[in-house]
Amino acid sequence: MKISLVRLSTKDLATLAQRIINNIQSGKYPVISNDPLTATLQTYYNEYDSVYTK
Repeated sequence: MKISLVRLSTKDLATLAQRIINNIQSGKYPVISNDPLTATLQTYYNEYDSVYTK
């Protein structure tokens, strides 16, 4: 197994956060729907998105 480390751009991190939020909202994984970490992720993503879309 080969592991490589690369830098993630802000756009890549935002895409990852959006995918996680989509999975939370889909209802497929009820374990993560009430997790405080995912709630925090949604809060910070909404702040980022409001600034990014200006």
